[in-house]
Amino acid sequence: MEKVMGMKFEVCGVTKALAAVWRITDQDNDVIFNKRRSYIKNNKTGKELEMRNTGKSWVIDINFVKLLETGQRDNLGKATITVDSGAEESVAPPGVFPGAIMPSPMSKSGKKYRAANGNGIANLGQQNVKFRTREGQRAPYRCKLLRW
Repeated sequence: MEKVMGMKFEVCGVTKALAAVWRITDQDNDVIFNKRRSYIKNNKTGKELEMRNTGKSWVIDINFVKLLETGQRDNLGKATITVDSGAEESVAPPGVFPGAIMPSPMSKSGKKYRAANGNGIANLGQQNVKFRTREGQRAPYRCKLLRW
């Protein structure tokens, strides 16, 4: 049985996809960073999602999938998401995730996020994304698009 996870992403003018640890833990998950083994553990199911050490950060490797009416999966591409303990929001650049971009309350209001350097980052909308991890785990993610 495949694990189903959920997370909201803000897709924006950043250079790579970042998953905010607080968003992950807010969904009753533990995030464990360790030299030997790092993973995200769901406290309700006990299931674990392995993270890969790149030498400077921890990432999740994913495959985008679309579930077809036949029950088969259509693979739509791959991406890597960095798990970031310092991020205030989960973000990704436009074009990382497949699928339609929908307006979000923040994109409609014209409000902006603030980058670490103080520059504003405009919200471009949301995107609903489904993916599988390298371990075959599937997760629907709702994403928002942002632009510097």
